[in-house]
Amino acid sequence: MLFLALCFFLFSSVVFADGDITPPTTSPLLSPAYPNGENGWYTVPVDIALNAVDLESGVKEINWKLNDNLWTKKTFSQTLNMVINSSFETGTEGWSFSSFNNSTGERTNEFAKIGDYSVKINSLENGTSFFTNKNNYVVVSPWKTVSLGVWLKGSNIMGDGAFYKIYILTAEGSKLLYTSSVHNGTYDWLYDSKDVIISSDSAYGLYFELILQGVGAVYFDGVYAAYASEQPKAEFTVSDNGENTLSFYSVDFAGNIETTKTADFKIDTIAPTNWQNFEAENSGNAHTFISKISVSDNASGLNANSSQFQYSPLSDLVWGYFTDYENCKGIFEAGKWLPAAVDFNEEGLSGRLESPSIDYCNSNWFFCKGNRFKIEDFAGNDSTKEICLNGPWVKSIDGDVASLSSIDMLSAGAEDNTNAMVISSKSLSNFSSSRNWLISYYQNKFDGGMYSYDFLIGEFPPSSTIDKLPTENGVFKTAKTLQINYFAIPQNYASRQFSNVLFVNGDLIVLRDVNMKDTSGTIFVVKGDVLVSRWVSFLDGFFIVSGTFNTSYNGGIVDNSLKIFGGVLANKVDLNRSFSTFKIASEEPSEEFIYDPKYLIEFTSLFGNASIKWSEIFE
Repeated sequence: MLFLALCFFLFSSVVFADGDITPPTTSPLLSPAYPNGENGWYTVPVDIALNAVDLESGVKEINWKLNDNLWTKKTFSQTLNMVINSSFETGTEGWSFSSFNNSTGERTNEFAKIGDYSVKINSLENGTSFFTNKNNYVVVSPWKTVSLGVWLKGSNIMGDGAFYKIYILTAEGSKLLYTSSVHNGTYDWLYDSKDVIISSDSAYGLYFELILQGVGAVYFDGVYAAYASEQPKAEFTVSDNGENTLSFYSVDFAGNIETTKTADFKIDTIAPTNWQNFEAENSGNAHTFISKISVSDNASGLNANSSQFQYSPLSDLVWGYFTDYENCKGIFEAGKWLPAAVDFNEEGLSGRLESPSIDYCNSNWFFCKGNRFKIEDFAGNDSTKEICLNGPWVKSIDGDVASLSSIDMLSAGAEDNTNAMVISSKSLSNFSSSRNWLISYYQNKFDGGMYSYDFLIGEFPPSSTIDKLPTENGVFKTAKTLQINYFAIPQNYASRQFSNVLFVNGDLIVLRDVNMKDTSGTIFVVKGDVLVSRWVSFLDGFFIVSGTFNTSYNGGIVDNSLKIFGGVLANKVDLNRSFSTFKIASEEPSEEFIYDPKYLIEFTSLFGNASIKWSEIFE
């Protein structure tokens, strides 16, 4: 008899698969379930779970792609649902209905998520009613993890709501294992799922109660239970900003292919950025200006109704505006905003904000005359940009500018900040390139550890210890902090020929100009900080700094800019110089970095080997 029963089971299983002509059903679950931003936009990455159901042969694979990307596939070895008659295609076989109020429970084809039928509970008075498959339970093993799920659709549900419970059958009787979330109101089909552990040594079965507690109508369909390792689910996170289309379909073990479905959602995780091209146009006396600045948002676009402006005309940097802002009179409305005019491009992704004509009250340019612009995108992300009307600006020539954080300039220059590439791992604000080579939110990581003092001194050991600037070829080090003063600069230093590396075991304090011959150079590798005096105007060398590179450590107000011939690679750069007059600040950069390619060519013998490839390009 045992042999015959086993043969019948195998035969029945094969016939069941061969008779499967229904493709799987795949549904996406998004988290957050609904857009958390404005106008249907998400402002956070979206976690997606594709849940596939096939009640006959089981789900073999789930396929998906985002937008125009390539298809991704996840395959499964076995995904059979252990619940019998889980979508009520054979009536209510295996299920029973109980009611403790004036309610009805029936199989219906009014609405269905899986197949053609579902079960409906309709209640006209408060109370409890439910469907259960206790007499047709799912066979399970103790301490296994089981994936559970039920589709629900609600109509005008009030009271405790619609939900489901999971019980396990043990030698001691029934035991409540899990209660799902409660769903009230009116809603379309939703999938409520959970992984649970069969937490009993004597457990042998599992059953559902599909419950309505209150009034209204609820539909249940696609009741699911399978061991977690077999659950047909694909999970991933989407962080692509913009309007996204997710395409997906599943295939079952009988070869049935689901018709491709799509889910559309919009993500904008970045507030308006790329604040650029600030200008202040004189519109009256010497301290009255109209300020303008450009900004963009490449995902949801800029919201014109949100553009605002405030300013700080005095030394206390309190933000707001005078009620008679054109004449610096009236009450100062601290913390309040004026509307800012905005001129958008055709797509609404970028625009130029313009302040009213503002009298900044006086010509005391020793203090920052501050402007602050604010705007939102259509997703609800807001961005604020502060500009110092008379603030300093920086310039870089022939060398790329990169930051592992944000690049945010508080003022605008008389010309572009660089003629090369600008790369920022976060936002990029008010820093321009004549080639328009601007990259913000750069994702690739830079390994700064390769350029630390400890790493480099281990790779290139110094030959001797010195206490002044070296004038010979080679690799040298200092025993402690080095001050570049009159005594540390050798005689005729500016005319000598050398290529060397100096490891500074401490801080490098620069008190005097450092000038080198065009064909000479020093790479300074500094364990601490580089502290440049406000009186220094010229600085030759390439600086690799484990700490901070400070361009004016002993006071920021100067009348001279700092020119650095070489380059700087530092953990942090403090651009501390500012000018005492508005005229100088508007015309001259406070710091100017002039990259010299000799540090790539002349130092290969000291810092590694060069790999040069020449190619001839034909037009």
